[in-house]
Amino acid sequence: MHGTNDDTRPGPLRAGSIERWCLDFVGDRELETKLAPPPAPDAARDASWSAPVPPPTRLRAPGRPPELRVGARSPRSAKPGALVRPRARARLLHTFLHHELQAAELFAWALLAFPDTPRAFRRGLLALCQEELAHLALYRAHLSTLGFDAGAFDVRDWFWERVTACETPTAFVALVGVGLEGANLEHTARFAASFRAAGDAEGARILERVERDEI
Repeated sequence: MHGTNDDTRPGPLRAGSIERWCLDFVGDRELETKLAPPPAPDAARDASWSAPVPPPTRLRAPGRPPELRVGARSPRSAKPGALVRPRARARLLHTFLHHELQAAELFAWALLAFPDTPRAFRRGLLALCQEELAHLALYRAHLSTLGFDAGAFDVRDWFWERVTACETPTAFVALVGVGLEGANLEHTARFAASFRAAGDAEGARILERVERDEI
């Protein structure tokens, strides 16, 4: 078993590898490339994976663009009636956008933290990372129609504060899949109905699509 590296700057990973892509994505501090990174290497190609398998890398925190201000506490949840106001819907969408960003980062984190897992598992982590980024893009596009963009509201790195304590792949899957993603499913369905009631059919459609994907 390889030793664990708790530094945010691990030993070099091969340029062009999936592992290096994950490292660069998590550590990125530029807003545009953080939210829309370049395509990952093709996971179906053996040459995309580092060989030999690198030692585990357990990143302690992500890179955060200065536009994404990390607040000390989470804002109060918007009451359904408040969502008739575009700003209230924008604030909620911004929170969901940041949830998707953290989830994408943490799937990349797990790929680096658990390199000895079967490649099929790591391919799945990368695919989920890409799916979360696609959801982020949907939220950001609709946020723009409401007159806001990423960075308009403070964020909380709530997922990061909990998930990086996972010591095994099983613990990671349980916390992220059953805990965080399962809880988000309940909120997504509820808020989709609230968006539709507020007259925001497109916002509701996006939330419902994300719910279907997560299931």
